[in-house]
Amino acid sequence: MVGSETQDQHLDDAIKLAYELLHASRMYPGLHWCVGVFKVAAGVETVIVSNDGAGYIPPGVYVPRSARVLFADPELGTGFQAKYFGWVNPAATMVAYAAERGLHDPNAVLHAVAATTDPGGPTVLPARRAGVLHYQDCDSTRSPIDAATPAPELDGSRVHRLAVMSPQSYEQLNDVSLPPTERQSAAWEATAGAVATALAGAEPLHIEVAPVIRQILGALASGSPISDDQWSGLNEVRLYGKSLFMRPGFIEVEPSGDPNTTVLYRAHHNLDRAVEALSLWRGDNPDFADIVYATEQVTKEGQLWPLRT
Repeated sequence: MVGSETQDQHLDDAIKLAYELLHASRMYPGLHWCVGVFKVAAGVETVIVSNDGAGYIPPGVYVPRSARVLFADPELGTGFQAKYFGWVNPAATMVAYAAERGLHDPNAVLHAVAATTDPGGPTVLPARRAGVLHYQDCDSTRSPIDAATPAPELDGSRVHRLAVMSPQSYEQLNDVSLPPTERQSAAWEATAGAVATALAGAEPLHIEVAPVIRQILGALASGSPISDDQWSGLNEVRLYGKSLFMRPGFIEVEPSGDPNTTVLYRAHHNLDRAVEALSLWRGDNPDFADIVYATEQVTKEGQLWPLRT
């Protein structure tokens, strides 16, 4: 365990939030979080990032309004986002973000860093090397939150994951003045597009695509009934998604600007998010905002790599 062994209230707050995010996403083993506290001209700012895709947030994880998501920073260039897309050590991403941000805002100083990790996994060493004053590893096996404790619900103090990354899309999908069929149509178009993109990316890399993905896509498109066995099969595909095992940073020391180094990871990332979007259609009241968030993760990857490699 790496820590600065310093006393600081902002570090304590970062540790608390890191464990809260880890607890809320505990159904996604291998997904970890970094919380960075910045001293800025206006006071203090909290930034969070996960270690999958563009700071992927799982369904059911609601972000405190007091925090910002790193990849949602409108000033963050696409070069940086591509370089750190899925980087396995979120502390390294946070430290690099602080350096990038410092080029444009010298008043923004990374003051404290807390990052969750599994035993033997990535650590907050990048923060120490960068001279951050306060830093701490948050061991996943030592969480102060009981496993049976419910994750925080969506309320006035927290924000839906789509509202964080795409506020306009979230507002449209929750606009009660729009007919439900219009909102459903928007979510379906996004789903069909994401699945098509994911399948097209998987084919040239000879990635095996479970038949149930196309079966459910076709059934949803035609309005045909979908059996419980089919939904269970899709859930199994989702459960055993491979993208988390292919993230950059397990072997590489530094992120690479070469798109070929992440092409396999990105293809699996898109496939996993497409499967997630499909699976969220199960039931009588699908959450269109959750569905569209999953599809926009696929869209984001396409924006960062418009030319397929």
